[in-house]
Formats: sequence, structure tokens, C-alpha cells
Amino acid sequence: GHMELQPKMEHHTALMDGSRVSYTARGPVNASHAYVGINGLMGGGDSFWPVIAGVPQDWRVVLPDLPGCGESEPLRPPRKHTIDGYVNWLADFASGANLDDKKLVLATVATGAPIAIRFAREHRDRVAGLVLHLPFSQADMDSIAAARREPATPNPVCRPLGTPTAFDGQAGTGSVAGDPGARLDNALSKLRAE
Repeated sequence: GHMELQPKMEHHTALMDGSRVSYTARGPVNASHAYVGINGLMGGGDSFWPVIAGVPQDWRVVLPDLPGCGESEPLRPPRKHTIDGYVNWLADFASGANLDDKKLVLATVATGAPIAIRFAREHRDRVAGLVLHLPFSQADMDSIAAARREPATPNPVCRPLGTPTAFDGQAGTGSVAGDPGARLDNALSKLRAE
């Protein structure tokens, strides 16, 4: 039989600033390095499950659902769902998840990229590396919003399906019809056609 060598993913819920945060983790708590996943549009921490197989087993892996995504509650006012808002949240989250003594490698999918890049710029001493899968910039997001004929939002990191978005300044309900991946591909192909 095939022996399962992957360490088990732990499921955690933490209360941060009055909002519930859901995250999964694996690997030794006393590791010197931590791989932290920052999810993107329509996603949660589980976006990273396919890519963490290559992360060394002696590293801590921490995959939060960002506020307003997956199982995590939105930020409470006066905090805002903007790039700076998420950067500040990430610093608090890293402390709450006991990562203050570790070198961080921040991995992102799509719209998580601006958050990781800004965090790395502001916390150079703490970030050992960035892994950007399909990175999106704010300009990309504005273009996609334009292709969708929707107002651009301040950093729409994720949109829970069929629920109003948590993003400040977002007009409309933010519910998405059909397959979100197809919706995004469609928006991108429209852009390429222009």
C-alpha cells in the first residue's frame, strides 16, 4: 500500500479584533520558516493545497481564509478591505498564529499579490521570499472590472458566491453567476481582444 507521509492539516479558528478567522496549518510549530498562503479572487486558503506538496516538511505551513473569504468573517469597521487593510491584518494574523519568530515565505494566488508585495516591502526583515502564482496588479483588477462593466473596487480579493461583497465602495450585490473561473477567463479574453 501507499504510505501517507504528508503531515495532517490542522484546522484552527481564531478571534482577531472581534472577527473570526479560519485557517489550516501543518508542520512543526517550532519551525524556522513558515509558508503563508494569501488567497485570491473567489478563493480561500484551500487554493494552496495543490501547491504545498513541495514545501519542506520541516516548515510550518499556514493557510488563512482572508477576512471576508471562505470561513473568515469580514473585517470590522473602521478596518477596511483594502490592500493596506489586509497588510495590517496579515501582521496581526502572523502574531496570532505564532509566526513572529519565523522567516516568512508569502505565497499568493492572483489578486493576493499586491498584499504580499506591500507586506514584504514594509517588513523586509521578516520575509524570506515571495511566490506569486498568476499575480494580478490593481491595474489588472480595474481592467477586469471594466470588462465586466462593473465599477472598479478597492482590491476585490475574493467574493463569496452569491453574497454581498465585503469590499468597501462596491456597488451592486457582487454575486457571481455561473463558474467564476469562466467569468474571469471571459473578462481576460475580452481584454486581449481590445
